Amino acid sequence: MKSSQNTANGFARALASHQAGDLPSARRGYLEILRASPRHFDAKHLLGVIAHQQGEHEQAVKLIREALLLSPRIASAHNNVGSALLALGRHQEAKSSFNKALGLEPGYIEARYNLGNALFALRELEQAVEVFSAVTLALPDHFEAWNNLGTALLDLKRPQAALEALNHAVSINPTYAPALFNRGNAYSASGAHNQALRDLDWALAIDGEDVEYWRAKGDVLRKGLRNYQAAIEAYDRGLHFRPEHLNTLIGKGQAHYLLKQLEHAIDCYERALKITPQDMHLLGNLLLARLHLCRWEELPKLLDGLLHAHPFLDEHINPFGLLSLTDSPSLQLADSTRFQNTYSAAIARGPRPAPRLHNGRIRVGYVSEDFMEHPVGRQIVQLLECHDRTRYEIFAISLGPETQDTVQERIRCAVEHFISVGDQSDADIAVLMRELQLDVAIDLNGATGNIRNGMFASGCAPVQASYLGYAGSSGADFFDYLIADRIVVPQTARPYYCEQLVYLPDSMMPGDSTRPVASRKFTRSEHGLPETGFVFRCYNSVNKILPETFDLWLRILAQTPGSVLWLTANRAEVRDNLRIEAGKYGIEPSRLVFADVLSLPDHLARNQLADLFLDTFPFGAHSTANEALWAGLPVLTRIGDSFASRVCASQLLAADMPELVVTSAQDYLETAVRLATHPSELGELRQRLLQHRDHLRLFDTARLTRHIESAYLTMHTRVCRGLPEVDIDVQAIEIESDQRLAAHKPDCLDIPV
Repeated sequence: MKSSQNTANGFARALASHQAGDLPSARRGYLEILRASPRHFDAKHLLGVIAHQQGEHEQAVKLIREALLLSPRIASAHNNVGSALLALGRHQEAKSSFNKALGLEPGYIEARYNLGNALFALRELEQAVEVFSAVTLALPDHFEAWNNLGTALLDLKRPQAALEALNHAVSINPTYAPALFNRGNAYSASGAHNQALRDLDWALAIDGEDVEYWRAKGDVLRKGLRNYQAAIEAYDRGLHFRPEHLNTLIGKGQAHYLLKQLEHAIDCYERALKITPQDMHLLGNLLLARLHLCRWEELPKLLDGLLHAHPFLDEHINPFGLLSLTDSPSLQLADSTRFQNTYSAAIARGPRPAPRLHNGRIRVGYVSEDFMEHPVGRQIVQLLECHDRTRYEIFAISLGPETQDTVQERIRCAVEHFISVGDQSDADIAVLMRELQLDVAIDLNGATGNIRNGMFASGCAPVQASYLGYAGSSGADFFDYLIADRIVVPQTARPYYCEQLVYLPDSMMPGDSTRPVASRKFTRSEHGLPETGFVFRCYNSVNKILPETFDLWLRILAQTPGSVLWLTANRAEVRDNLRIEAGKYGIEPSRLVFADVLSLPDHLARNQLADLFLDTFPFGAHSTANEALWAGLPVLTRIGDSFASRVCASQLLAADMPELVVTSAQDYLETAVRLATHPSELGELRQRLLQHRDHLRLFDTARLTRHIESAYLTMHTRVCRGLPEVDIDVQAIEIESDQRLAAHKPDCLDIPV
């Protein structure tokens, strides 16, 4: 009797110490009891609880399970062993323990809350939502359950429902930083980036040392508000506390990349790759940043590893960047598909608006962030001006800034509705576009720039198509059509495009036949060019220059004495890197000449100082080829398998200059040398280009516009009739239409589809 009383007294003292937070004293007390009474359930159980509280989770599981052998029907013990298992990441076992606790005591709220945490960790999100909802119903003031419910809903891509739950959590406990953090994420997912920033700042005011909070703030500033410098400052604050935090390093690298601070971006990517060396997405980012600086060290080896790994990857690399790295349309489609699966996963999908069968004008909305002085803006402006306003009502949905430059002002005048929505979320833009009752919506962006096509993923028009901005398949299931031609997408490559294709009869590349060439006559000397000798020209972006292309150029220079290569590179480090590479091949660095940036008319005029434009491979000249040909400068291109490698060839064929399209590196080398050493042959090509320029199909923008309008009419007619999307051969349709008109059947909607 006395021994039992001593045990009871000892346990009471140990328990009091435990409840007071004096864990060492409590632990000594429980051990003393167990020495005297090894089968004392409470002492063994609570000794396990102390181990869990002190982070000794394996020991906690061992002790509490030993206690359960003594008394297996104690719900709290099952709950506590589950908590220790949860801390060890053994989520399935933890789930089983919590279910046992609830089987013994169905109203045990703590066990139910913990079960929700286990389900969340197991990514059984629907079940987690049910469990957390039950906890909040039983305990409406359980702010942690409201927070976790909101987090689960957010992961289920239900941002509005998540916001409702997180609002409850914050209203109950306004200083609970995790709820503010998660609500900020929910606002960001909903496109409410300023509200997201406010919540993240509140969370940081409470806990300013949490790197995830700083990372999230940086992401909102970078992705949502596009304030890249402020994003870098946020990332740096987080890295102060955890210098090697992976996602913060990656985010910072991306912000530097977008600011063209490439050396800093490379540093971030290299640090991140030390943490996760097998991350091919990161490796792709690193290679692309290096390409922008023409830093090619280990590029062939790294690129070979990247492309060999690509078919087996789960993550995307970078759709636009990959155009420079491979000529494989199959790899590009796979990468675009992975990207779109990641990009659109957080976007709430909705049904497309019903098509409007009407006899009025077809409403066409072009969406772009480049309605300004930009290659896309310059290329599309005359097409917009040429639209038949009696049959088409044209909208420009501008995602970019209000620049009020010459190109933007021309676009404003060309369309009936210029709508600036750059500060709105993609979801809000989708709502607006549906309210506009567009019949056809055209994405001019693709996977370029800030990559904003969420409005298309949400469903903004009955027909959605991709054109011009991205040279390849979108990889998305929300684009019905891709506007192309039979050169950029030959039949052999058709399997690598997920959209239905619109085949235009001529080149799909629009131009501007009104763009002026300055009357000023430039001299070679004022541009650093030799007074005599052949001038090879390329003003493609330097990230398109691969070592293999540069090697070909240097071999061409070596075989054409006195020639120079005239490039465009605004960065001093790029110029230095290219000169160093030239020196390695024995080419005098002075034979590389670099052009400054000029206004477009002056830029076109100075092109007349050059003799031959040398294209890059596999990402060739697009708008730059169009500009060169308009200025009378012949372009030599090597055609490949991918869309990006075939756009220049498409333009040359539409300019009736097939002689300048070659199919191999050797042919490229030989043709360049032959033209440089046979001035009469090149002179004949140049004279033909200058004499016939105004009559070439390539520069007949009115003709191109009629072809595109024919495609829009067919798209619209098919969707109104409930017919599936099919490839559209515009030339075949126009031949059929001409035949029908000749047979006195003028109903424009009754066309063959």
